[in-house]
Amino acid sequence: MTQTAGVRNTRKEYNKDATPQYGLHSVKITLPVTGPYANVMRFIKEIEKSNTFFIINSIDVRAKETSTRSSDISMNLNLETFFYR
Repeated sequence: MTQTAGVRNTRKEYNKDATPQYGLHSVKITLPVTGPYANVMRFIKEIEKSNTFFIINSIDVRAKETSTRSSDISMNLNLETFFYR
């Protein structure tokens, strides 16, 4: 999704809950991305269209101060998804 949207991602963090609730395991994902505002918005739309169900818990967007392009922004996206095992 990051490649399709044209944003850069250097790392991903995730944490799986050890105890399922109602038979579902929860996975919380932190995904920082950087790119032009339009591409960051495109990335969010890619998540919305994904076959995997994601809940967007929070979005933190700010200007990217160390970027070579002045139009770049940085976004930390906190997602959650569930799976049955």
